[in-house]
Amino acid sequence: MAEKHGFIKTFTALTQLKVDTIAQMHQQFYLDLMQYYTQTSDFQLAQKMSEYTQNSFNMMKQLLKQGREEGVIDERYSDEFILLYTQAMVNGFSQPEIYQQALPFTKEWTEVLLKGIAPNSNIIMKDK
Repeated sequence: MAEKHGFIKTFTALTQLKVDTIAQMHQQFYLDLMQYYTQTSDFQLAQKMSEYTQNSFNMMKQLLKQGREEGVIDERYSDEFILLYTQAMVNGFSQPEIYQQALPFTKEWTEVLLKGIAPNSNIIMKDK
């Protein structure tokens, strides 16, 4: 059985995974892939992408629920807002002109992202 971690540790790991994925992917390949997914007429692929998106959305909502139960996430923020906020931050980070400059600040980036949704927590990211 998989070990359950707290919200902060899980959210941090997911953020790091996203950053690492962006670092390994060539920007043009990513853009071409996203364009293909959004414009494909392949019904099976579109259905799989829809299922993946829904599963990811449900997992994030469950993680946000866990964060609320742990008293980490500020109750003023809805799931929809936090998901939009997180996506906006990730999309900004994935831009090549930002990513190259932001890469050395991954720890700080994650800390600020977390403090945005959990402003009363004492989140201080530690170096690996």
